[in-house]
Amino acid sequence: MTSHYRHRRFYDPATVFPAVEPGEITVNSANRQLGLGDADPASPGVVKPLLPIRFFDIKAQYAINDMIGRTGHIYRAKVVISPGPFDATQWELVAIDQTYVDNIIDDLQVDIDGKVNRSGDTMDGRLFLAYWPADDYEATTKGYVDQIVAQGGPFHLRADQITYAPSGSIEATDVQAAITELMNEKAEINSPNFVGNPTAPTSPPEDNDTSIATTFFVHRAVEAGKDSPIFTGDPQAPTPPPGDSDNSLATTEFVMEALKKVLTTGDVKLTLKVVADPGWVMMNDTHIGNPSSGAYYASAECHALFLLLYANIPDAYCPVGGGRSGNAEADWAANKYMLLPKVLGRALAAAGSGAGLTGRGLGGYLGEEAHTLTVAEQQNMAVSTSVSTSVSVSVSTSVTTTLTGGDSGSYVDMTYILPTGLLMGGSDVGDGESQIQFGTGLNYNFEIDGVPSGGPIHIPVVYGAGGGTATGTGTGSGTGSGTGSGDGGTTNGGGQAHNNMQPTSFLNVMIKL
Repeated sequence: MTSHYRHRRFYDPATVFPAVEPGEITVNSANRQLGLGDADPASPGVVKPLLPIRFFDIKAQYAINDMIGRTGHIYRAKVVISPGPFDATQWELVAIDQTYVDNIIDDLQVDIDGKVNRSGDTMDGRLFLAYWPADDYEATTKGYVDQIVAQGGPFHLRADQITYAPSGSIEATDVQAAITELMNEKAEINSPNFVGNPTAPTSPPEDNDTSIATTFFVHRAVEAGKDSPIFTGDPQAPTPPPGDSDNSLATTEFVMEALKKVLTTGDVKLTLKVVADPGWVMMNDTHIGNPSSGAYYASAECHALFLLLYANIPDAYCPVGGGRSGNAEADWAANKYMLLPKVLGRALAAAGSGAGLTGRGLGGYLGEEAHTLTVAEQQNMAVSTSVSTSVSVSVSTSVTTTLTGGDSGSYVDMTYILPTGLLMGGSDVGDGESQIQFGTGLNYNFEIDGVPSGGPIHIPVVYGAGGGTATGTGTGSGTGSGTGSGDGGTTNGGGQAHNNMQPTSFLNVMIKL
């Protein structure tokens, strides 16, 4: 079979070759590949690639194991590669250009020529060592050798040949270990730590410099000045152990540690200071919290006091901004603030239940500076007015009663005792008044609800609120004559709130954080 075409060309990086005629040559310009149509009857027209190695092209697509040539090197594709720039991680270098290899060798030779052969070589210049030798077979410096010579020893000095050694024996068998052993027997010049019983020359009594003070020098100086010494500068002394209770000097450290055990978080003290001591805050009815809480006292130092108040005082007396979750640490971390117990302008008292007294909760507050009495709190009042009348030719009776105190619209019964036979009867005369008849032409008008048929008369009298005054008067006349008398009590008052304050002195209060 012969081909009717000389060749076929196309451009498609995604397709290697389409089927062609047997014997036909085809070109895929995108992938830079030639192909030949198979003339085998079993696979007619199947394209067989002709180029085992192609030039790399950013427009080409490559299958695994495709070979390319680039910059004098040959690469094999490790993965399927889509069109794009060359990525060395996708390719395996399988052949290198000889010129490239020669250049690398030349560069290496330059570096090699500047090195000393480990098996033996001759140096053109001097060898410098950064350290003196530590092992027997290390190279050494001229300075090291000069020092050994100056000490009178051979170059290979043994430990037992060291001439200048402290008292005692050297157990080491090499120089370096022996030197270390000797150094361990010496005290450092900088902040030496002596052991045993070190001694030094005693300075004269008037000496006042940086010389070492021996125990004799100190004892002599103490004996000379221990009677009422006057210290200056910043005298210091060893801090006694906690709980020490003798004649030892108490340093500031000892005192501060003791105070920490006396005064702890939540302790309260009275003061005439206006600024709290370090570690304390004024109880000024404000709040505390962490540095991000926005509280009046916003500090990490408030943490312990926040937890103590949270646990011991209910929210009614120490409310937490935003409410309590039930977890003090969580509320502290949530930047919530807490109000301090209220003390400003208030007398302080002990919490608890005293014998015969009402129980008071910790941190609670109550009371008032002034108080107005209620009706239930007022003193009971009973007013009795008696009237006696004698009649001859004419009768005149006058009763006047004045009351003070009480609420508007309340009534007090007043009993009037009249002579037997004087009361004739009574009637309602209108406008809330009732009339009492003592006899013919003797009428006595009162503001009463009604008049009994005889005997005692109970007259409800109206009096004003808060000390108002009400007056009732009755008169009568007839053909005869008579006299009467009446008696009533009179009190005065303003009806205002009264002062509850006891004699009090006012101080500031601070609480320990």
